[in-house]
Amino acid sequence: MILPLAAVCLLSCLPRDYAKLPVTIQVPPQTLSEPARYRIQTGDILSIKFPYTEAHNEEVVVMPDGSIAVQVAGKVAVTGLTTEEASQEIRKLASSRLRDPQVVVSVKLSSQKVYVGGEVGQAGPVPYREGLTALQAIIERQGFKDTANWDEIILIRLGKDGYKTFRMGIEEVASIRLETNDAVFVPKTGVAKVNLAVKQFIRDMVPIPVSYSGAGI
Repeated sequence: MILPLAAVCLLSCLPRDYAKLPVTIQVPPQTLSEPARYRIQTGDILSIKFPYTEAHNEEVVVMPDGSIAVQVAGKVAVTGLTTEEASQEIRKLASSRLRDPQVVVSVKLSSQKVYVGGEVGQAGPVPYREGLTALQAIIERQGFKDTANWDEIILIRLGKDGYKTFRMGIEEVASIRLETNDAVFVPKTGVAKVNLAVKQFIRDMVPIPVSYSGAGI
């Protein structure tokens, strides 16, 4: 989890060097593999629903030992399971008290995060949830700044061979679903980078009066 956050912080400090990243060509959503099924982690808050016996519905926190305490099923080990697998485990254990119970488990709040940096309202982590898109994560960090380049957004993802980066346009950003620990970096527009260069190398070095106008240059 530390590496993606560190990558976002590093990229945020170097807004003019993002083009040097080893990114691929711009890719359509189907070329990225589907996100792996989410597996329950310690600290997650789970919603457990019994559709036909709603009195048994409850929300539980996954304890440090990787288990949850369910009223009608007792202690259930769930860390590393998908929500479907956890539902089956609870159903099996609850069968001693309920007749043919139906159980639906969902992750209400994940302890896992994705990370958003660059030209967004407030860079930082976003709690992961299944189906979360890059655009939704950006919106949860107060959306794009006026200086954001919507068509050159970078996704950093851990693959089998280490971290890889992908360049996304706005359509991909709105449709690609994130995985836990993904990092999304929004770079500056070309105009914004030029303005930054002017500020850093001219205005900050040469005392130009506030009333100065560049018209006619």
